[in-house]
Parts: sequence; C-alpha cells; structure tokens
Amino acid sequence: MSCPHLGWRWMFGIPGIGAVIVWALRHRMPESPCWLESVGPTQEAEETVSAIEAEVAALKGPLSDVPCTQNLEVPRVPFAALFRGGMIGRTLTAVAVNVAVYGFVAWLPTFFVHEGCDVVTSLGFTTLMSFGAPFGAVLGYLTADRLGRAKGLVTWCVIAIVLGFVYPQMVANATIAIVGFTLVSCIFAIGTLGLFGYMPELFPTALRLRGTGVADVCGRIASMLTSYAAVILFAQLGLFGVLGMVACILLLLVIAILVLGVDANQYSLEAVTDLPLNHQGSAR
Repeated sequence: MSCPHLGWRWMFGIPGIGAVIVWALRHRMPESPCWLESVGPTQEAEETVSAIEAEVAALKGPLSDVPCTQNLEVPRVPFAALFRGGMIGRTLTAVAVNVAVYGFVAWLPTFFVHEGCDVVTSLGFTTLMSFGAPFGAVLGYLTADRLGRAKGLVTWCVIAIVLGFVYPQMVANATIAIVGFTLVSCIFAIGTLGLFGYMPELFPTALRLRGTGVADVCGRIASMLTSYAAVILFAQLGLFGVLGMVACILLLLVIAILVLGVDANQYSLEAVTDLPLNHQGSAR
C-alpha cells in the first residue's frame, strides 16, 4: 500500500489557509444596514446605504426617491419565540433545509466501498463528483431570482429525487461519475438557495441569527446520524433503502416549503419576515 504524498495534516492545513483569507476579507465587508439601524448605530447604517446607492447609481444612473421609510427598530425577543405560533413553521422548514443538505451526501463513500471499490477509489469518485459543488452553486445563483427561492428549491429537490433513483442503475465508472456529478450539482443548488437565500429570509431581524443557528445545528446532527442510518439501511435493504431515506427527507422539505408558502422573491425582506412580535418578547 503506497503512502500518501502529503499526509492527513494537509487536509486540515489547506482549508486553514482559506479560513485565514476569509478572516481577512470579512473585515472589508460592510455590516447589514438593517441590523445596524435595529440596534442603534444609525450613522454607520446611513453611510453603508449611501455607499451602496452610489455604487448602483454609477451603474444604473440616478436613483429615484424612496416613497416611504420603515421603522426597523426591533424588540428583544426570547429564544423561545422560535417555537411559538407564527414562527414554529418557519423554524421547522429551516431545519428541514439543513437536514436535506447535510444529510444527503454523507452516504456516498459508503456506497462505493460496499460496491467493491477500495477507499482510495471511493474518495476519488467522491472528489470528482464534488466538482459539482461550485457548478450547483452557480445553478442556485442563476435560478434564485428567476424561479424564486421556494420554487427553485422545490424544482431542484424533485430533480434530485429522480436522479437519486437513477443513480444505482449506473454500472460503468463514467456514468456513475456523470450522474453523481449532476446529482451533487442539484444538492448544492438546493444548498445555495436554501441555506443562503431562502432560510435567512424566513426569520425577522430579531430572530434571524438564532433561527439560522438552530437550523444549522440540526443539520450538522443529521449529517452524523444519517451516516449511521445509511450503513444500517444499506445492510438491510441495499442502496434503495438509503435512497429511500434521502428521497423522504427531500420530499418532506418540498411539503414543508409548499405548506409554509413563504417566498421573499420580488418582495422586501421586511414584508416577508415582519412577524407580530410584541415588546415583551413574545410572538402573537
């Protein structure tokens, strides 16, 4: 058995370099004007908005006057408000988005190993298919405003379910890689729309960070549990058992989105997420 050229430490070192770059770049990013105004530093919020307006005006020409303004001051809201009437549906939908994204790809290496591929070959396939991640992110970006977040998520979920059941029919390495690439592209389109577009827009400013945080924790837990569930289902029912689990997760996400009926496409963020929170911190 040949030794790796760099060793496992490089697996952590290389992303660490990227983390340092992100740490440096984040200092150049402006803070959300909506959040700044909600907590008090209105001058910084005004400067940020003015800079954005100047940039847009340079590209599109002079901007028209804003017909109305909104009071963005928000009350202090307890953590429990995420699970009260008016918010519980949004919280559960956000959790479903995370579970679908993080729980889907955990079983891929397990499938390859059980099909007779060694770990190195399995990781090779997984790495090849992972190139579908940036492509899927571009797909999500292109459909976010054209289809809308909710419709886009439903569309990519349905395609992913179909490809998931086509996938085990593939025998040749080339078709496995191609269908796997397309499948991973769909998953990352779901991730782009769900994690970075649809999910944050489900929550008002007062609960956005906590709401997305709770959903993300649930998604990470799901990624751990589905790995064990995939092994058990694969041993008992074969690959279709694993794919059935994944299809059910995506189907539940589709149902949750359709039942919730929230989509911020073509609407202001406040119009979609303005929930009735009183100043005592409870949801009415």
